[in-house]
Amino acid sequence: MKTLTLLALILLPLPVAAQTYPGMNMNQQDMQKMMLQAQKAQACMEKVDKKALEAMEHESQQFEAEIRALCAAGKRGQAQEKALAYGRRMTASPVVREMKRCAEMMQGMMKNLVPGMDTRFMNEDPGQSPANICDSLEKERQ
Repeated sequence: MKTLTLLALILLPLPVAAQTYPGMNMNQQDMQKMMLQAQKAQACMEKVDKKALEAMEHESQQFEAEIRALCAAGKRGQAQEKALAYGRRMTASPVVREMKRCAEMMQGMMKNLVPGMDTRFMNEDPGQSPANICDSLEKERQ
């Protein structure tokens, strides 16, 4: 779940970068800088350990099933504790740190690309969310 979210955050800016929006001032030089930054971010992502990433994906699927079961059983507190511990462990993971570093390359590009764009979400700590994980899962289902 967290791995997919991180991948989405990294890949999300790519289609956005190819579009123009009101207020965007893109000249040839800006476009070249943007493409260079995207290439650097892509090269960065290619260095991420694929086997570790696959293992993390498998682990996140198991984690999500466990959390859903706890929520379904009404064990919201236990689900929240496990989710916070998992979030902290993932944040400390070398793979996640490397992916975050790659995402930061894109974040800088997006700030320059779309003036005023809020990219704070890319730096959020999953362990700092005030909502219960069960509420978040319920919203996903709706």
